[in-house]
Amino acid sequence: MVQPAVRRAGLDVFARAARLGWKRQLAFAAALAAMNAPIRYVFSAMQEPLHYALMLAVLGCGILAQRDKSRAAWAGLCVLCAVATLVRPYEAVLWLFPLALCRQDRRRIVVCVAGGTVSLGGTLVLMSKFYAPYFFTNVDVSPLQELARGQVVSAVRDVAHKLLDALRTVAEMLADQLANRSGGQYLLFFLLLGVTLVCLIVDARAGRPVFWKGCAAVTAVIVFLALLLMYRPVEGSRHTLVLDVLLLAALLVEDARPAAGTAAAALVLAALGVLNLADGFTMPRYSAEWDAAVQQIEAALTESRSAVTSADPWDSTVAYAFGDPVHCGLLYGVPDGMGIQFDEAAYLTDPAHEIYSRYVLTAADTPTAARLQADGWTVLYESDRGVLYEHGTM
Repeated sequence: MVQPAVRRAGLDVFARAARLGWKRQLAFAAALAAMNAPIRYVFSAMQEPLHYALMLAVLGCGILAQRDKSRAAWAGLCVLCAVATLVRPYEAVLWLFPLALCRQDRRRIVVCVAGGTVSLGGTLVLMSKFYAPYFFTNVDVSPLQELARGQVVSAVRDVAHKLLDALRTVAEMLADQLANRSGGQYLLFFLLLGVTLVCLIVDARAGRPVFWKGCAAVTAVIVFLALLLMYRPVEGSRHTLVLDVLLLAALLVEDARPAAGTAAAALVLAALGVLNLADGFTMPRYSAEWDAAVQQIEAALTESRSAVTSADPWDSTVAYAFGDPVHCGLLYGVPDGMGIQFDEAAYLTDPAHEIYSRYVLTAADTPTAARLQADGWTVLYESDRGVLYEHGTM
């Protein structure tokens, strides 16, 4: 599989650069096992393993550049930071790593600033030109737009209000999860950040190394605040898992014992159910009902496609109404050779947006279904699990 290989490459770069012994590697593996979700994401089609690998590779290249004074390692670090920024804009914060390493070299500072600016500009172009339209209902870029128009006061006010609202939501989520012993990603993030900050203070007073813990802590705090500003708190929570990997790795480099202690604490909390990152990511069990639904959808799409003579790719695409109460597992019924388009439900219900896909998977009694019915779409499959529509006029 590609995903495990990608993550393995990042882990190898980090382990070799940091010269981790088997004990520290074991502690790292135990902590990742306690987190649960990072391991499960590796065997998914999601982007997360790529970000774990990039984060570990960035830290590894930084360690090489600092220890060996290697220009090649520093250049590789800059390239990795640029790639990470192009993939997710908030990872532009990683440019603090090469910048911190060259804080007394003006030429390299210029390279960092230029590289960060270009890669951030590149990811903004990608967002505006090539990302799916629903992306912008999930990510709030209005403060940036206000800054671009010179409305500094409005931008600052909006950022403050959004940040306070998001922090209140996170606090409510934590209180609810702790009360029900089902702590999620934010609990783990605050646990690791707290351990890192305590170790940072203790080691600074004792004159021990704190450079990488400091870089990781600053990066984690900035990215956490950026997540609260850009994403809805519930959706932004899974992004903190990348920060968890960074914090743990930084601890492991400079403080093996606190890292091992954190791994042990995470395992205990997971066993007690206080830290429950398996919720929603457990291995599925076989269900005859779901199996039948998937097969019925596959049969309906196969039969419909047999009558379609058009070569237009949209005539072989199923749009999934993200946000409607229809499980994405039904998409396993889409036959080989067909495309799948994830669309925010709000995008599909907006009359200003034309639906190009020939098929739409949604749920009954939703605004999406109401629009499709009003526009004369045909029902190919319907149950309490979902409804599959076809636009018969294409």
